Amino acid sequence: MDQRLKKLEDKMSGREMTDEEKLKFRKEEKELRAQIKKEKKELKAAAKQSLDPSHWTKAILNGESKFSAKIEENLEDKLSKQSVGLMTYEALKAKKEALEAAEEASKNMTVEQKRKADDDARKERDLKKVKVEKVKGKLSFNPDGDE
Repeated sequence: MDQRLKKLEDKMSGREMTDEEKLKFRKEEKELRAQIKKEKKELKAAAKQSLDPSHWTKAILNGESKFSAKIEENLEDKLSKQSVGLMTYEALKAKKEALEAAEEASKNMTVEQKRKADDDARKERDLKKVKVEKVKGKLSFNPDGDE
Protein backbone atom coordinates (compact mmCIF):
# COMPACT_ATOMS: atom_id res chain seq x y z
CA MET A 1 0.00 0.00 0.00
CA ASP A 2 1.18 3.49 -0.75
CA GLN A 3 2.57 5.46 2.20
CA ARG A 4 0.24 8.36 1.51
CA LEU A 5 -2.82 6.14 1.80
CA LYS A 6 -1.45 4.55 4.95
CA LYS A 7 -1.02 7.96 6.60
CA LEU A 8 -4.56 8.91 5.66
CA GLU A 9 -5.97 5.68 7.08
CA ASP A 10 -3.96 6.17 10.27
CA LYS A 11 -5.57 9.59 10.67
CA MET A 12 -9.02 8.12 10.14
CA SER A 13 -8.69 5.13 12.45
CA GLY A 14 -8.87 5.29 16.19
CA ARG A 15 -11.13 8.30 16.58
CA GLU A 16 -14.75 9.25 16.27
CA MET A 17 -15.59 11.46 13.29
CA THR A 18 -18.56 13.41 12.15
CA ASP A 19 -20.18 12.75 8.81
CA GLU A 20 -18.50 15.84 7.31
CA GLU A 21 -15.06 14.66 8.39
CA LYS A 22 -15.75 11.18 7.00
CA LEU A 23 -16.83 12.68 3.67
CA LYS A 24 -13.73 14.88 3.61
CA PHE A 25 -11.42 11.91 4.28
CA ARG A 26 -13.20 9.72 1.71
CA LYS A 27 -12.91 12.47 -0.89
CA GLU A 28 -9.22 12.91 -0.05
CA GLU A 29 -8.73 9.13 -0.25
CA LYS A 30 -10.46 8.97 -3.63
CA GLU A 31 -8.27 11.79 -5.02
CA LEU A 32 -5.17 10.11 -3.62
CA ARG A 33 -6.07 6.77 -5.20
CA ALA A 34 -6.69 8.47 -8.56
CA GLN A 35 -3.33 10.23 -8.31
CA ILE A 36 -1.56 6.97 -7.47
CA LYS A 37 -3.27 5.21 -10.39
CA LYS A 38 -2.20 8.01 -12.75
CA GLU A 39 1.40 7.85 -11.48
CA LYS A 40 1.47 4.07 -12.02
CA LYS A 41 0.22 4.46 -15.61
CA GLU A 42 2.86 7.10 -16.33
CA LEU A 43 5.55 4.88 -14.83
CA LYS A 44 4.46 1.90 -16.92
CA ALA A 45 4.43 4.03 -20.08
CA ALA A 46 7.90 5.38 -19.35
CA ALA A 47 9.22 1.87 -18.70
CA LYS A 48 7.65 0.57 -21.89
CA GLN A 49 9.13 3.43 -23.90
CA SER A 50 12.60 2.96 -22.42
CA LEU A 51 12.54 -0.74 -23.34
CA ASP A 52 11.36 -0.07 -26.90
CA PRO A 53 14.23 -0.50 -29.41
CA SER A 54 12.75 2.11 -31.74
CA HIS A 55 13.24 4.68 -28.96
CA TRP A 56 16.93 3.76 -28.79
CA THR A 57 17.43 4.08 -32.52
CA LYS A 58 15.66 7.45 -32.59
CA ALA A 59 18.07 8.75 -29.98
CA ILE A 60 21.04 7.48 -31.97
CA LEU A 61 19.77 8.74 -35.32
CA ASN A 62 19.01 12.18 -33.91
CA GLY A 63 22.68 12.42 -33.00
CA GLU A 64 22.92 12.67 -29.29
CA SER A 65 25.12 15.52 -28.21
CA LYS A 66 27.42 13.38 -26.10
CA PHE A 67 28.97 11.93 -29.27
CA SER A 68 29.19 15.11 -31.32
CA ALA A 69 32.53 16.51 -32.36
CA LYS A 70 33.97 19.80 -31.21
CA ILE A 71 33.00 22.60 -33.55
CA GLU A 72 35.22 25.38 -32.35
CA GLU A 73 38.96 24.78 -32.20
CA ASN A 74 41.31 26.80 -30.12
CA LEU A 75 44.82 27.81 -31.08
CA GLU A 76 46.45 24.78 -29.44
CA ASP A 77 44.20 22.35 -31.35
CA LYS A 78 45.02 23.99 -34.66
CA LEU A 79 48.73 24.00 -33.84
CA SER A 80 48.74 20.32 -32.91
CA LYS A 81 46.99 19.41 -36.17
CA GLN A 82 49.43 21.38 -38.29
CA SER A 83 52.59 20.31 -36.50
CA VAL A 84 52.52 16.55 -36.89
CA GLY A 85 55.87 14.80 -36.84
CA LEU A 86 59.35 15.82 -35.87
CA MET A 87 59.87 19.60 -36.00
CA THR A 88 62.48 22.01 -34.78
CA TYR A 89 61.58 24.49 -32.08
CA GLU A 90 62.02 27.37 -34.53
CA ALA A 91 59.63 25.81 -37.05
CA LEU A 92 57.06 25.16 -34.33
CA LYS A 93 57.42 28.71 -33.03
CA ALA A 94 57.01 30.10 -36.57
CA LYS A 95 53.82 28.03 -37.12
CA LYS A 96 52.43 29.20 -33.79
CA GLU A 97 53.13 32.83 -34.62
CA ALA A 98 51.55 32.41 -38.06
CA LEU A 99 48.42 30.88 -36.51
CA GLU A 100 48.21 33.67 -33.92
CA ALA A 101 48.57 36.28 -36.67
CA ALA A 102 45.89 34.58 -38.79
CA GLU A 103 43.55 34.40 -35.81
CA GLU A 104 44.12 38.06 -34.98
CA ALA A 105 43.55 39.01 -38.61
CA SER A 106 40.31 37.04 -38.74
CA LYS A 107 39.05 38.87 -35.67
CA ASN A 108 39.74 42.20 -37.34
CA MET A 109 38.10 41.26 -40.68
CA THR A 110 34.83 42.78 -41.78
CA VAL A 111 31.93 40.64 -42.97
CA GLU A 112 32.80 41.23 -46.63
CA GLN A 113 36.41 40.27 -46.08
CA LYS A 114 35.37 37.08 -44.28
CA ARG A 115 33.02 36.17 -47.11
CA LYS A 116 35.81 36.77 -49.65
CA ALA A 117 38.25 34.67 -47.61
CA ASP A 118 35.70 31.83 -47.42
CA ASP A 119 35.16 32.00 -51.18
CA ASP A 120 38.92 31.89 -51.78
CA ALA A 121 39.27 28.88 -49.48
CA ARG A 122 36.40 27.12 -51.27
CA LYS A 123 38.01 27.79 -54.66
CA GLU A 124 41.32 26.44 -53.38
CA ARG A 125 39.64 23.23 -52.16
CA ASP A 126 37.88 22.84 -55.50
CA LEU A 127 41.19 23.21 -57.35
CA LYS A 128 42.75 20.53 -55.14
CA LYS A 129 39.82 18.20 -55.91
CA VAL A 130 40.27 18.76 -59.63
CA LYS A 131 43.99 18.01 -59.37
CA VAL A 132 43.31 14.81 -57.45
CA GLU A 133 40.73 13.73 -60.03
CA LYS A 134 43.23 14.34 -62.85
CA VAL A 135 45.82 12.21 -61.07
CA LYS A 136 43.25 9.45 -60.48
CA GLY A 137 42.45 9.43 -64.19
CA LYS A 138 46.10 8.76 -65.02
CA LEU A 139 46.44 5.80 -62.67
CA SER A 140 46.19 2.29 -64.03
CA PHE A 141 44.45 1.07 -60.87
CA ASN A 142 41.56 2.28 -58.73
CA PRO A 143 43.00 4.14 -55.70
CA ASP A 144 39.74 3.89 -53.75
CA GLY A 145 39.67 0.10 -53.93
CA ASP A 146 36.16 0.07 -55.39
CA GLU A 147 35.37 -2.31 -58.21
